[in-house]
Amino acid sequence: MLSTLLFLLSLSLLSPSSASAASWFSLPSIFPKHRFTSEHLIDISSLGLPKTGLISSWGDFNNDQLNDLVHLSYDQRSLSVWTWDRKGYVWKEDQDKRIRTKGEFVVTNVVTGDFNFDGKVDLLVYGEKNPGGWWGSNKDKTTEMKVYLQNAKGGGFCESSHILLAAKSE
Repeated sequence: MLSTLLFLLSLSLLSPSSASAASWFSLPSIFPKHRFTSEHLIDISSLGLPKTGLISSWGDFNNDQLNDLVHLSYDQRSLSVWTWDRKGYVWKEDQDKRIRTKGEFVVTNVVTGDFNFDGKVDLLVYGEKNPGGWWGSNKDKTTEMKVYLQNAKGGGFCESSHILLAAKSE
């Protein structure tokens, strides 16, 4: 059977007119149709993510061996974890894993890692009080780091102690 298919394929390639060869011989497609057929930017809101805000960090928060993401809101005051649903091909927000900062704290950076060695992904959140855009208006240049540990039994995050870093301007 395979030798017959190869012979017919070779005849179609040797034919002077490829259009006529394609009309009388074609192989059946055993592969499913591709979801993406060209290379271009796609609208991420079609994958379930909000239209505003930033993807600030990546990690595997539910131990399914797929990358999940941390989404930073537009006002830079709340974080949420979005897990990848392989079957639905969309991102889904994990309602239990939301963080809302308190006071004037504005998030400027997020780092994922297992900081207490319990096998769960934790968050190290950097921020300032009223950073003021690109040029900054925070005159004392105080950066705060907050560690949010993921609960061992699943669920949300608990905030651990603050770490204050003060940089002196010269």
